[in-house]
Amino acid sequence: MSNAVYHARWILPVASSPIENGRLVVKDGCIVTAEKAGAPDSSAIDLGDAVVLPGFVNAHTHLMLTGCHGIRYRGSFTDWIRDLVTVHPRLASRDAVRQAVRDGIEQSVVAGVTTVGDIGDGMDVIEAWAAGRMNIAGFLEVLGIGSKRAGGHAKAVQTAAELLRRGFLELWVPPRQQDPLRPPGVFVAGLSPHAPYSTDARVYREAIECVSGLSGICRGLCTHLAE
Repeated sequence: MSNAVYHARWILPVASSPIENGRLVVKDGCIVTAEKAGAPDSSAIDLGDAVVLPGFVNAHTHLMLTGCHGIRYRGSFTDWIRDLVTVHPRLASRDAVRQAVRDGIEQSVVAGVTTVGDIGDGMDVIEAWAAGRMNIAGFLEVLGIGSKRAGGHAKAVQTAAELLRRGFLELWVPPRQQDPLRPPGVFVAGLSPHAPYSTDARVYREAIECVSGLSGICRGLCTHLAE
C-alpha cells in the first residue's frame, strides 16, 4: 500500500489535544504521525476545512436487519419481534440477506463507523462480512432452551462454529493474499448465545467449548445479557 500525507484544518487524535492545521503521515496503511503542519507540502492531499478523527465503533449491530427497516414499535417488545419476523430478510432470499448486510456496512461507513460488532446467522452473512471493507467482529447467533437444548441446538452451535472456520479460511484470507493493495481490515469471529431467557446454560457451555477449540479463528462470545 502506497504512503501518503494528508493535511486538514483539524485533526482530533483523541488521546491528545486537537491539532489545528494538522498533518497526517500514513505508511503501509497505518497512521505513523499526527502533528501540526509545517511548510506547505505540494505532495500532501489537502482535505480542506475538514475534521479528521478516528473512526467510530458500533459495538453491537444486526446488519442483516437493515433489510427490515421501517418497522414501527407499537409499545410491546413481543409484538415488535413478531413484526420483525414477518419481514425478516431470510424469508426473502439469500441475495436479500447479503444485500442487507452490504447496505448496513455502507450506511455505517457513510456515518463514520469503521468498526462494528455484528450479530447474524448463516454463510450469507459471513460472505457479506468478508466482502466488506471495514473492521468486523462477527458473531453467529445460536439459541435454544427446553427439551431441544442438548439435541438440535447443541448441533447448531457446532455448525455455526464450522461456518466461521470455513468463512475465515475460504472467504476472508484468500482475497487478502491475492490482492496486496486491498485494505486488510480486521476480522474477529465468535459465537453469540442469544440471551438467558432464550438460551439454556448448556448451549452457553457448548458455545464456550467451540470457541476454545477454534482459537485463532473464533475469539470471543457475545450475548444479550439484559434483553
